[in-house]
This record gives sequence, C-alpha cells and structure tokens, in this order.
Amino acid sequence: MGVHSKLLMGKSPLDTKLRVVCLSSSLMSIVFLIKLYKKSRLRAMYKSIFRNQFKNKQERNDFQKKLKQILKLLIPSWTCPEVGYMSLTSIVLVLRSILDVWTIYLGTLLESAIITMDNKRFNHHLLQFAMIMPSMALTNALLKFSTEKLSRRFRTRLTEHITEKYMTELTFYKLSLKSSGIDQLISTDINLFSNTLANLYSQMSKPILDIMIYIYGISSALGASVPMQMIAYLCVAAGILIKMRKPISRLTTVEQELEGEYRYYHNRVITNAEEIAFYGGNKREEDTLKECFTRLVNHSDKFISFRFVISYMENIVAKYCATIWGYYAVSRPFLSSVPNTLTTLTQEKRLESYYKSGRMLINLAQAIGRLVMNESKQDIKAIGNIVHTDNIIKFERVPIVTPNGDVLIKELNITIKSGENVLIAGPNGCGKSSLFRILGELWPLKSGTLTKPANSELFYVPQRPYMTIGTLRDQIIYPDNYTTMIRKGFSDEDIIELLRRVNLEWIVEWNEVKQSDDSAEENVVMGKRRSLDDVENWIDVLSGGQKQRIAMARLLYHKPQFAILDECTSAVSVDVEGAIYNYCREIGITLLTVTHRKSLWKYHEYVLHMDGRGSYTFQQITSQTEAYGS
Repeated sequence: MGVHSKLLMGKSPLDTKLRVVCLSSSLMSIVFLIKLYKKSRLRAMYKSIFRNQFKNKQERNDFQKKLKQILKLLIPSWTCPEVGYMSLTSIVLVLRSILDVWTIYLGTLLESAIITMDNKRFNHHLLQFAMIMPSMALTNALLKFSTEKLSRRFRTRLTEHITEKYMTELTFYKLSLKSSGIDQLISTDINLFSNTLANLYSQMSKPILDIMIYIYGISSALGASVPMQMIAYLCVAAGILIKMRKPISRLTTVEQELEGEYRYYHNRVITNAEEIAFYGGNKREEDTLKECFTRLVNHSDKFISFRFVISYMENIVAKYCATIWGYYAVSRPFLSSVPNTLTTLTQEKRLESYYKSGRMLINLAQAIGRLVMNESKQDIKAIGNIVHTDNIIKFERVPIVTPNGDVLIKELNITIKSGENVLIAGPNGCGKSSLFRILGELWPLKSGTLTKPANSELFYVPQRPYMTIGTLRDQIIYPDNYTTMIRKGFSDEDIIELLRRVNLEWIVEWNEVKQSDDSAEENVVMGKRRSLDDVENWIDVLSGGQKQRIAMARLLYHKPQFAILDECTSAVSVDVEGAIYNYCREIGITLLTVTHRKSLWKYHEYVLHMDGRGSYTFQQITSQTEAYGS
C-alpha cells in the first residue's frame, strides 16, 4: 500500500517522461492512421461499400424476412433436436455465469486475505477456488460440445434442404447458367454459416445473461447509477463501432467470391488439361491464373488494412476509453462527499467492495462489448402455353429466344408426328441447341403454344455423354438405380442385349458373351473386360466412341417417345450408327437429329434447316432432296 500511495502522490520526473512518451506515441499513431487512410483506397472503398449496404428499408426488410425463413427451416418445431442442443447451451451458459460471479467473489476474498495477511482465510478461499475449477472446465467443454453439435445439426438440415431444392426439376441447370460457385455455396458457405449461427447463439446469450447478473450485483453494492453510466457510454461506443464495421460483411463476401473464382480457374485447368496441352495454352492459362490471384491479393491487402483501422478504433473506444469511464463511474460512490453506506465501512471492507464491484463492472463492459462485436435480375417469364400430349411435337408461333433476350427465330411453326424422324441442320449459333432447350423446358417459352409429350417421354443424348459415378450398369440405366431397373422388369441379361444392340457387349465379362477378334483393337483400349458391377472412373476408362455407344444404350433402355440426338454418334462407325438408327425405328423412338453426316439422311423423313439469320425451312426428304454435310 505504501508504494501504491507514493505512486499516486506528486509528480516525479519519471511520471512526466512517461506522459510525454504516451502522448507522443498516441499522436504518431493518429498521424499514421490518417496517412494510411488517405494513401490507400480505404476511404473510397469504405464509402462505396457503405453506400451498397442496405440501400433502403425494403432491402433490410427483405434480409430480415429471409433470415426468419432460414431460422424456421433450421428450427422447425419445439421438439426438434436443435431445440435440445440450444437448451443445453442455455443451461451451460447460466452455470457458466454463476461460476464467473462466484470466481469474482472468491478472487476478491483471496486478495483481501493477502492484503490483511490472514493466512487461514487465504487457505480456506484458495481451497474453495480450486474446488470450482473442475466445474469451470466441465462447463467450458460442455459449451463447446453443445455449440458444435448445434452447428452440425444446422448444417445437416440446411444442406439437405438446399440439395433437395437444387436437384428438383431443372434448378441445378438454371443456376449453372447464372453462377459458377454453387459447389462452394453448398459445401463451404453453408458450413461457415452454420458455425457462425451456432456460435452467435452462445455469444449473444452469454453477454445478455452476464449483463443482467452484473447489473444486479453492481447495483446492490454501489447503486444503480454506476452500471447505468457504464451502459450509457458503451451504447454510444457500440453505435460508433457498428457503423464503422458495416463494410466488413461486404468485404468478406467479395473475398469469398474471389477465393471461389480462383479455385474455379484451377479446376478449369484440371478439367481441360488435355485440350490446353494440345493448344499449347499453358502460358495463357498461367496469365489468367496470375491475374485472378492478383485480384484476390489486392482485395485481401485492402481488407487487412481496413481491419487494422477497425481493430485500432475498437481497442480505443471499446477497451481503453471504457476503462477510463469505468474508473470514473466506480469511484463516485467511494469519493462522494455525501455520506453513504460505503463511506461508513472500514478500509478493509471498502477495499473488498471496490475490488468486487470493479471486477463486475469490467465484466459488464466486456459483456456489452461482446454483444456489440458480435440486387437480382428477374428471369424472363414463361408466358407461352405448353400443352402435354403424347406422340406429337408442335410449335405454333413459338419464338426461339435465349434467356438473355436474344431472338434467334421470330416464329417457329412446325409439326413432328411420332414415327417421323427429323434431321436438324444449320450453322453454329443458328438456334439448334436453343430449340432443344425450349423443347426440354430448360428455357422459358416466351410466347406461342408448344404441344409436346411430358419430359419423361423426351430423351436428350449429347455429343459428350455424361458418365455418372457408379457401376457399368449404372451408366446404362442412369438416372435410374438398380432397384428401379428391377421394378421396370429389366434384368442383367436385358442390359447385355442393349449393349449388343450398340456393338459393345464384348466389354462385359459375361458367360454368354465371347470376346471377338473384330474388337481386339478396342479391347486393348479397355485393358480388360468388366463386370456390370465394376466401379471405375468411366470417363477415363472408356474411349469417346464407347461412351457414345453407352449413351445410345441408355436411350434404348429408357425407350422414350422422342429422342434428341445432338451429334451423339460422331465417334461411332457408320455401320454401327446405322444399326442403332434402324433399331430405334423398330422400337418406336422418333429421332430429332443434329448431324453433319450425309449418311444419316436416309434414316429421316424431314429436315429442318436454320440459316442463322432468323429464317428456317421445314420440308420432307425425298429422292430429289440434296443432302449436305460430310
């Protein structure tokens, strides 16, 4: 106490030097921050981002509405497991707050015993302090456990919901046209959101509980004015800091987008490595990757500088100024000239009350501090009329329009009856693929009337077939699974027969299938014969022609009324191609074929030719019709 008293009395040379050093360092810090603020683009960036944050009340309302919808999804009822984990978290937080108050009280008693040199009291309180440590450790572990379990429940429920919506109808396709970061959203972003939301619950609940407890404790000891003064200051400080921190959410979003873009560019290189190697495009791709990474680094540098400024201001406003204000507030009852309960106590009791109330006030400030710290394009509407009828496709005054509004054909009027194969020809970009997308209801029907079978009776076979993850059998019956295949009445013998129809049965290890000499060259490509149950990376195992024949076997398995063939046999020999087309006619599949092969004209009754300038012709193929192509 003697040393403490001397430090408080008079001005020593050391005290004067210390003040000069503190003042100089503060001024230098302020000058440095001003220069950093002006030199960098922080000011413009801050203003730009701040203007974009909730531009109007409607956007705030939309945000709150969406958040409520998400919360209803995450917590669907009072009896769901999430409520159980939240209840466990709440109970643990109450116990933690009680133990915190008890720790403050014991700490005060221990310091009082040390100052009064009471060895007996010190040993008694130290033993009490040691006895509550296991309880403190248990509550901390339980709090972490319940928060992590709550986060996993949130992620599971949200992921299942979004995956279901994503794979419903054609949502995944429509989103793929608008965004390339869906994989990051479903994996990384949902996990981050779930962790943040679960932690937010405990980080918000604990400070609120602490505030109530500490206000009660301080008010009982020093009166209500002390905590009210502290709360008033911290509310003002909170308003300042909240306003300053607003751009952080937007900056974080941009950073995540740039990270996703950089990862996407690397995935592009991996996916298209062979094509890039053939073109010698490694230098071009290197420049693209460097440019993308530079954008990411530049943004990160700005974000780091912004966080530095915010961190500095948070420390000044929420910590050090709050400490000064706290000392002032807690000293008033002790230094009051008006007699009160504290002024009549002994020095020892006043010291004990000061320590206890002061620590509670500090915890109150920290609790409030923790509480504080814590545009879209509309789709083109489908206003046309779609009529579902079997065995006919009819376009009546239907414009071929892209989702961006580009008109490829003003009005299409054609009728395709079941059994009448149609060959579709024209230059690239004339609207062939767009026609198929409208027919498959991937794109909206702008106007007119489209009569067509249900989507289950339309089957699309692209030039580069999709190979799913699974067995060889799965490649043929996709998107069905084995159970669905059996329910439809198919057996493995039927699958072998489909492979025989596309001249691919020899790849299967089957007792009744012999490996012919004619397929020796292709057998080398395969390496070995496979079972229908073998799981491989079929994209790499099968050659281009084999994958196209697998896709045609898939078509024969599903046996739709109409099939759209988009250059899907370009890597298949002419004789095998002809056999497949003849068999499709035998089993009643009507074909709409895009091809440049003259050899396929004889398998079609009509030709639809698009000239690429908005016009088209639709005519029957006769012996006088001149075939074009290669």
